[in-house]
Amino acid sequence: MTEEPLSPKRRLTWWQLVFPVLVLIVLFGVVLPKYIDYEDVWQEITALDGASLLLLTLLGIISSWTEAAIYTSLIPGLSYRAGWKAFLGGNTVAGFAPSPWDIVVRYAMYRGFGVDGSIAGASVIVGGGFQIMFAIMAPVLVLVYWVATGEATQTGRVLTALAVAAITGAVLIVALILRRERIAVRIGNMLQRAADWVFPKLKRPAPPDVVGSTVGFRRLLLRTLASRWWISALFLLTMHVIRYFGMLYLFREVGITARVVSASELLAVYAIGIMMSLMPIVPAGLGVVELTYVWLLAPDDPSLADQIAAATFTHRIFFWLLPIVIGIFPLVGWIRRGGGSMVKVAQSPDLTPT
Repeated sequence: MTEEPLSPKRRLTWWQLVFPVLVLIVLFGVVLPKYIDYEDVWQEITALDGASLLLLTLLGIISSWTEAAIYTSLIPGLSYRAGWKAFLGGNTVAGFAPSPWDIVVRYAMYRGFGVDGSIAGASVIVGGGFQIMFAIMAPVLVLVYWVATGEATQTGRVLTALAVAAITGAVLIVALILRRERIAVRIGNMLQRAADWVFPKLKRPAPPDVVGSTVGFRRLLLRTLASRWWISALFLLTMHVIRYFGMLYLFREVGITARVVSASELLAVYAIGIMMSLMPIVPAGLGVVELTYVWLLAPDDPSLADQIAAATFTHRIFFWLLPIVIGIFPLVGWIRRGGGSMVKVAQSPDLTPT
């Protein structure tokens, strides 16, 4: 089976670059100013002392290393230093270009370190799947907690039930696929029929080999689940623990006390923010995540909103922007060494394990 799910199918079009910029202009120029005062936010950010900035720099670097390790731990024989370089290079591309160009660059850098194409593709797919799954599960767990403690409204209880049902259904489908290959083939056939019916109505071509993709996905999962998946999951959890405590530290540093926003309340909003970071239009949910914090924690308190914005923007600088800046160096070094042809990488049949 040969597939190219990680490869760009066509050249970048102008709207893929311009539309995200327009969304950012609306977010930062129209929506956010309704809740915050940029001048007050800047004063809060610049009030942080040198020790705080140093601590946040260290946490940002460690956080990026643990995120890279989510993928590196799935690649036998690849050093964590080399895996970090490959991740940083792709991460820098992600800050400027739409997906999947960041994945293509990271994959190519893995190959440059001598990693087999099938293993490199598996690490990208499985590691990315872990992160997406965690981002979806985290807010659902928050909803379940609110329902269990009786704090949820009727609407909240309905949404929680729907979310749990959807996740349970997805887990059951994956479990059935893993149980036997013939079940994977049957499910693939059903998905193929559904795709053949839906995609033409959306004026898009249907995937040509959903059955093959489903069987390949099953084999990929079985190999991963039988190996070092738990190490990858541990790095994923560690990364979010670091980032959460980084956010908690910033909340306290800008003057938001536990009586105003408790650690548990911040944890709940952090979980929701993780899901909002999946926003596909802007990189890592830029602006959307910050707006979520302000809207949930201080919809009617301008002073608190400014403090929250200062904390979340500073968190963005050290845990998102800093790794992008650091990643420029391994990316430029890789390009100077030849980098590899993007066209050749995009057409490589090794991107998906068979």
